[in-house]
Amino acid sequence: LGLGARPGEPIPQTPMAAVLGCADARVPLELIFSQSANDLFVVRVAGNVLGGSSVGSIDFALARIPSVRLVAVVGHTGCGAVTAAVDAYLDPTAYLGLSANLPLRGIVDSVMAAVRGADTALRALHGDPVVERRGYRQALIDAAVVLNAAVAADAVRRIFAEHLSE
Repeated sequence: LGLGARPGEPIPQTPMAAVLGCADARVPLELIFSQSANDLFVVRVAGNVLGGSSVGSIDFALARIPSVRLVAVVGHTGCGAVTAAVDAYLDPTAYLGLSANLPLRGIVDSVMAAVRGADTALRALHGDPVVERRGYRQALIDAAVVLNAAVAADAVRRIFAEHLSE
């Protein structure tokens, strides 16, 4: 990883981009984008949920690391957080199991708007009977993954508009 200019001194951070991604161990963003250590400032949280800590981390990167010129939000197929939100949406009794697990419920709640939006879009495109089709749950998961990342990316763009226009 390199040594700093003086013994015991770390090398400076020089990532080209800040990336908000999912904490899923199967999607290591540096490997997916063929990048090395210090190339990306990666913020990972289940469901690539945009919250206080993730916004603060992105803010740090934009304010303190001059090499960061890009911010991206990345979703992925098979996301467990989105799947949990879809399952709670399709079967509200499943949500009751989350009621006492406040941290997990917070993640599912954050993704739920994307799930509702994906359901609305699928119904608008294919009609209400789409919910009875085989494969609807998987289609809803896939659409919600995309919408969840898009909503987070739009929020990042709005929150950091001043930084990103430089």
